[in-house]
Amino acid sequence: MNNQRLFGNLKLRKAANYAIDRKGMINLRGAFAGHATDQLLPSNLRGFKNASIFPFRPNLAQARKLAGNAKHNVTMYTTTSPIGTNQGVLVQSLYKNIGLNVDVNRYGTSTMYKKCGTKSEAVDICNVGWIADYPDPFDFMNVLLSGESIHDSNNNNYSYFNNARYNRQMNSAAKLFGAKRFSTYGSLDVNIMKAAAPIVAWDNDNDREFISGKTGCYTNQPVYGLADLAVLCVK
Repeated sequence: MNNQRLFGNLKLRKAANYAIDRKGMINLRGAFAGHATDQLLPSNLRGFKNASIFPFRPNLAQARKLAGNAKHNVTMYTTTSPIGTNQGVLVQSLYKNIGLNVDVNRYGTSTMYKKCGTKSEAVDICNVGWIADYPDPFDFMNVLLSGESIHDSNNNNYSYFNNARYNRQMNSAAKLFGAKRFSTYGSLDVNIMKAAAPIVAWDNDNDREFISGKTGCYTNQPVYGLADLAVLCVK
C-alpha cells in the first residue's frame, strides 16, 4: 500500500488488512505455494514473534468499521501472469466490500517492479514480493520500511512508509548483535504491523522444486533452495 497516497490513512490500511483473504491469495498460486502471514518477518527467521494481528480469512465486518462509509478509487498494479491476474481480481472483489473501487493494471513483472519502485508513480497497491539477500531481519525491516531509503526511483520500500520514530528504532536495532538484535527486531515487527500496518503481508513463499525419484544427493539450503547442482547424483 502506498502510504503517501490514499493509504496514508491508517484506518484504511488496517481495513485493507482485515479485508484481504490471505489463504485465498495463496491458493491461487497452487499447491504447497506457501503459508499465510500477517507480519513482515518470516516465521522461520530468528527473532520472529507470532502476534496474530490480522485474520487469514477476511473479517469484512471489522474492515467496514475501519473503512467507514466513504468511497475511494484505488489503482492496483499486478503482473500479467494468470496468478497475478487472478490475485488482482480477488483483491478487487474483496475491497469493493469496504468502499474501495480497485482499478487493476497488469504489467510484465520487471515493468511492474520498476513502476512500483518509482516514487512519482500514481499507484496505491502493488502486488509485489521480496526475496531477502541474506537471512537477517535488517533485510526485511530496514530495507522494506525505512523512510531513509526512499529515492525518486529504484525503491525497495514499495509502501513509501516513512515514520521518523520507527526509522530511529530500525537504525538502533541494526547496531545490535546476537539475541538482543533478533529479539528487538521481532518486537519492532509486531509493533509496526499493529500500530502502523504499512503493508498487507499475506504470504511466506515456499520453494517448490521438482526432482526425479531417481535423483539423489539432494541438499536444500533453507534460504536459496537447491544448494548445489554439481553434487546431484543418480540413485
